[in-house]
Amino acid sequence: MTTYQKNSNALRLVGILTVFAVVVGGLIFMTHSANDNDVVEISTCIPIQGVVSNKTVVLRVDDIQAYSWSSTTKLMVIDAGNLGIPLTLGVIPAGLQDDKELINFLKSQECRVEFALHGFTHYSGEDGSVPEFGTLNKDQALISISSGLDILRTVTVDPIVTWIPPLNVHSKGTIAALQELGFKYLSTEGVGVFDYDAATFRYDKKALVSPDKVVETCLTTFEKSSYCIIMLHPQDFADGLEHSQEKYERYYLGLLKALKSEGFTFARFRQLPSETQ
Repeated sequence: MTTYQKNSNALRLVGILTVFAVVVGGLIFMTHSANDNDVVEISTCIPIQGVVSNKTVVLRVDDIQAYSWSSTTKLMVIDAGNLGIPLTLGVIPAGLQDDKELINFLKSQECRVEFALHGFTHYSGEDGSVPEFGTLNKDQALISISSGLDILRTVTVDPIVTWIPPLNVHSKGTIAALQELGFKYLSTEGVGVFDYDAATFRYDKKALVSPDKVVETCLTTFEKSSYCIIMLHPQDFADGLEHSQEKYERYYLGLLKALKSEGFTFARFRQLPSETQ
């Protein structure tokens, strides 16, 4: 082989290595330097199966929404996942498309949670105190629910089969619309099969409920039912819009550990036998 051939081969090798380095470097840069406004479909989700038994707890986390209590929401999902506990997240669709950071997070946790539809805007009336779906007829409800489903389908490929009405109130027209759209689980306030049994906040007293009290309610519930459904909100563990680590550790992490110590199993709504309410 001549000196010219050796130099030519060497240059060719250097060129190949340079191109490879540029491509790899570009991929690394795009992964770590993606603009916050871009939806990056990268998932490191480790699945949580959930187990249905004669003492099954469903943690129903309402009010997952754009630009509000995001840090608390993320911690709740991650810490529950680390304990092997699946959550059902009641998502408010309105405005979700604009919060790409939250969308990225929810997509990354898709295999650990269930996404439920929690209304569309959630609020109605000047002060937000009117139930959004409280008086809608079937056609009106179909429009809003379908719009919400379209948005949630950008977060998950799983069918949305669970409905949580804003303020726990919905009309007969709404129920008819949900049935037509294939919803199987309606969780509100009352005596329905999937209505919540316990909560981490007492709105009548404007006070958090201790983990011991929540567990006590579940133990009573298990005397007549195989499920104990607990209603939570990210804002339960915040001061205004700011995350409260003190409340979070005492009332949320404390609750998860107390429930596990009782030997209860945990599941999503979609894992429970479907029944007509």
